[in-house]
Amino acid sequence: MARARFTPLQKVWHWITVALILVLATSGILFSAEIAPANAIRAHQATGQILILVLAARLITKLRVGRTPPHTGHAPAERIAAKSVHTLLYAGLIVSAISGYISASALRENVLIWPVSLDIAWSPFGDAMLTTHFAMKWVLLALISLHIAAALKHHLIDRDDTLSAIWIRPRKRRLPHAKA
Repeated sequence: MARARFTPLQKVWHWITVALILVLATSGILFSAEIAPANAIRAHQATGQILILVLAARLITKLRVGRTPPHTGHAPAERIAAKSVHTLLYAGLIVSAISGYISASALRENVLIWPVSLDIAWSPFGDAMLTTHFAMKWVLLALISLHIAAALKHHLIDRDDTLSAIWIRPRKRRLPHAKA
């Protein structure tokens, strides 16, 4: 089965994004649970700004590299589902980052490099962005769960090399009859 080829840079951006999402989720939970809320919200804002830069870099890399070859051995429905989830993940991360940035601009003490105008941040539009930001966590949780479940399905059930295509160092695929 042909495997999609990702450049080393695409793999690095992917895993940096994973790490940033984990930091954002942790800092968001700590803030919501009021465990060191001031530090948690600063970490959340700083990490969100880094994510914006990484998303921009990922999109630029994707445009420069071009379309990733599809996994030709997969069913058409799987290819459509994968492309849909990837597209929705990019869109969801962008919406979450932008809505979070606008929302954080309304805070008296923020760590944003270029906060948006308080007229915008404190407007009904700013309120809508805060609502959007909070709602996006559930959308992203669902999409990330689908993404992880699909990767595990390919690795554990299909036993193909889909998951290894995104590892920094590709793992050698063992034949089904090979012993460990």
